[in-house]
Amino acid sequence: MWAAGILAVLAAAAFTLVQFLGRATIAAAEPGPGDAVATTRPTLTVTVENASRLDALRVLIDGRPLQGTARGSGDTLVIHPGALREGTHVAEVSFRTRNIFARTVRRRWTFDVDVTRPALRLRTPAPRSVTNRHMVRLAGRAEPGAAIRATWRGGTATGTALADGSFTVRGRFAEGADVARVTATDRAGNSTAVLRRVLVDTTAPRLEVASLGDAPLTETDEPLFRGTIPNDSPARLVFAATVNGRALPKMPGPALTGFAQAETAAAAPTGSLRVDGHAFELGVGQLAQGDNRVVLSVRDPAGNIAKKVLRVRVDSTEEFGTSPLVRGARGADVVALQQRLKDAKLYRGTPTGRYDTKTYRAVRRYQRRHGFTATGTVGPRTLTAMVGRIVIDLSQYKLRLIRDGKVVVTYGIAIGQPAYPTPTGTYEVVNKQKNPTWI
Repeated sequence: MWAAGILAVLAAAAFTLVQFLGRATIAAAEPGPGDAVATTRPTLTVTVENASRLDALRVLIDGRPLQGTARGSGDTLVIHPGALREGTHVAEVSFRTRNIFARTVRRRWTFDVDVTRPALRLRTPAPRSVTNRHMVRLAGRAEPGAAIRATWRGGTATGTALADGSFTVRGRFAEGADVARVTATDRAGNSTAVLRRVLVDTTAPRLEVASLGDAPLTETDEPLFRGTIPNDSPARLVFAATVNGRALPKMPGPALTGFAQAETAAAAPTGSLRVDGHAFELGVGQLAQGDNRVVLSVRDPAGNIAKKVLRVRVDSTEEFGTSPLVRGARGADVVALQQRLKDAKLYRGTPTGRYDTKTYRAVRRYQRRHGFTATGTVGPRTLTAMVGRIVIDLSQYKLRLIRDGKVVVTYGIAIGQPAYPTPTGTYEVVNKQKNPTWI
């Protein structure tokens, strides 16, 4: 009896173990939990293990029972749910077996139907843009989570759109023109592609300016700089210039209009640009009397820049007050400047007619005295203060010359008759006649 009991227990244990190890399960489903399919008529495949027969098989899609749409083939159950709307769906499969541990086997999961192509917008590089770097950044926005793939001649880059849809991939492009194909693929397999032309240009323009010597002397204060750009077209470049450290407005070629006027402490430059094939002619406006440092530069669409530094000595006038002056100026106009500074007790010694360091320092002292920026160059404001201005008071019949902020001299004057009144306003003296013949 004792032995029979042991055998019965062992037999029960063995049966239980066999039943447990041989219990039926749903091992896998396709599309699986959280998957997406790019069709409104998907086929669901369910893999079943340890079930020779499925009793009371029941298949539900979104809670709706399917009749006659499930077929078994070995351990595989194929389900045809018919047409489904786009969006999330709930699938449920259940059946009964004779296994004591799996009397009822049930599996419930969700999947998505997505037949819409993902959004894709490529922002960088911009259309028709040019870059001077071989490493190019491709960035934009797509459907969040979409797989991003960029391909071009000889290269591939991949990435993933972030939660906000933004993405960035980088790749190395060869010199010259290429076409990048950027593709966004969602988890259902839908894809959208954008083509973008990429032009890499790392070669700067070759700026050649006709030689003006080491410090050429010119008798015009508005010289023209002529040159060529043999490896590029001036028409696609942006020209720029600085005169004595002051920048003129940039000018894209081909421009037939001058630079906008811009007053500086040394001059009030305007300029012009002409292009003819690979040749150009550039004016930087009025230069000051003396040594001028002119920097010409050109920038191509990729951002490559070429520069030329030129030194030009101007001596176009001997009359003080008609043109700005900087270091290096010589002549009677400088003598007049030094005499004005000497009268103001800012310059010591005999005027030399050379705008040297001594004169430069005296000009700075003059500018500080009058509340100007101490540049050491005689620009428009300094010239106006030194040359002075004439103020006429009709009510007092007085003419006053104001120079250096002080009334230098006063004269009595006659004014027009009531029938022919003296006109009022602000005027500039352009012509002076001594003892004219009145008509």
